[in-house]
Amino acid sequence: MKVTFITTVYNRLEYLRNIMKCLINQTFQVDEFIIADDGSREKVIEFIEDLLPECSFKVKHVYQEDLGFRAARSRNNGAREAEGELLIYCDQDVIFGKTYIEEIVENSKRGTIMPFKVLWSTFEEKEEIQELLDRGELYKKVLLHISDAQKMDRNKQIKRDSIRSLKYRFKLRKKPITVGGASFALFKEDYIRVNGFNEEFKGHGNEDLDFGFRLQKSGVNPRIIKFSEAPIHMAHPKDPTAGSNEEKLEETKKTPEMIALKCVHGYINSFDTDKYKVRVLK
Repeated sequence: MKVTFITTVYNRLEYLRNIMKCLINQTFQVDEFIIADDGSREKVIEFIEDLLPECSFKVKHVYQEDLGFRAARSRNNGAREAEGELLIYCDQDVIFGKTYIEEIVENSKRGTIMPFKVLWSTFEEKEEIQELLDRGELYKKVLLHISDAQKMDRNKQIKRDSIRSLKYRFKLRKKPITVGGASFALFKEDYIRVNGFNEEFKGHGNEDLDFGFRLQKSGVNPRIIKFSEAPIHMAHPKDPTAGSNEEKLEETKKTPEMIALKCVHGYINSFDTDKYKVRVLK
């Protein structure tokens, strides 16, 4: 089974280096790493060129012009170019331990989506963590800089979502669980089942929730993984456009269960007509 790891990127390329270092150190090596770029001003290759010789996997840069926040299309671009059967998505501001990919692969199953709950760092914790990463410290040391309260909250969320997803599956609950876009994995065939992300969702917000709702209503069930070492989200200033597309999300939530839930503009037929560019870096 081939595995493709897709990272959505828009500037803040110092975080992209973190992702690459995490991938290089994995116990299970992915086959392909796709940088799904939503129009970064900075040149990606200049930030990661020194790391490419250490990569045992193929590296692709999939670039679309900056025409506003188009995370949905950027994610679809990554899937379009993916050679792997299993797709692992991860935002550029997430870091993870060395068995992350191995644990995902071990738990992967067709007909499921695996949404991964992250630990949310504070700005102060982020600075401390970045110093450790730059020094090449073990991930176990990095985790010590996240508060116990945050770890307890994540464990509660995992337990809650496990119960709720089970209830939804057996029709004991009407609402699907929330599937965030920070990090998740599923098989490409299930991604295509709902035509990927809805590219009519523009601006920062809710394209991931829409995708998760449509998947679950189409019979792709959540599979919750705790991980031996939890992934961490590196704090950053909030995007001023966060929370867009509320009305579109409500439409998805109200969609009846037993109907086709493919979006009109997605993986198969893009909403915008501009062409994206693909460059193989390794």
